[in-house]
Amino acid sequence: MELVLYNSAHSTCSQKVRLVLAEKGLDFRDVQIGNDRVTLPQPRHTTPPVPRMVPTLLHGSNQIIGSSSIAEYLDEVFPEPPLVPWRPDARAEMRSWLRFVENMVMPAVQYPSAQRVFNAPAAAPDASATLRGRLQPTRATYMARMRGRHVREEELNVAIAELREAAAQLNLALEDGRDWIMGGQITLADLFVAPVLDRAEDLGLDLLDDTGLEAARDWFRRVRRRASYHAAFYPGSRLSELFDLASPPPGTGVGMGTMFI
Repeated sequence: MELVLYNSAHSTCSQKVRLVLAEKGLDFRDVQIGNDRVTLPQPRHTTPPVPRMVPTLLHGSNQIIGSSSIAEYLDEVFPEPPLVPWRPDARAEMRSWLRFVENMVMPAVQYPSAQRVFNAPAAAPDASATLRGRLQPTRATYMARMRGRHVREEELNVAIAELREAAAQLNLALEDGRDWIMGGQITLADLFVAPVLDRAEDLGLDLLDDTGLEAARDWFRRVRRRASYHAAFYPGSRLSELFDLASPPPGTGVGMGTMFI
């Protein structure tokens, strides 16, 4: 059965799934939602009901929505190589990392991401339509609510502090010399953390520059050397390829130190 992934090149959630597919060595049809002629499939009957969102995976008659659900589905249906620990306690710990990324790290990185999207000059003809909410159903409401709103300094500080706390937690997990978050085996935890660090770096936020984060820096270098990383982060996967992130919005006089989203 063919695997069809409805996704966006620059979406961190899509990048997680593409990393999993690449680690598994699975061929799939890559359907980019940034194309005006492409729309997300309507969700089939599910309990509880779920909205249309990026990414969505079609596998025969199965429709799986959301990066975490897709990643765990792929590991169960295609068990080799395994990306989930076999011991129940280790699986629970790994899933705690997934929730940590989803509930704290992803919301935090949305603030600088949205600022760049709404204020940077487009470097590609379709960048505005692709990134400003019209073609991203899961984020359209969030983007519409945040567009043009000045981010208070305390809000920005909290977001950056949470991202730096995540980097510190990553380093803490790795400082015993292990290669991967869960030990000697790369897992979904590694594949979910990496896209967030890549996004932050792309936005000019080096979360691993603090003294004492050597273990996390070494881990990120290991992740980036893997063939799966190059397969998942193909051209167009970073905001800097679509927007001039070094320039303030034209005519605003706003420098990069001022955040608007």
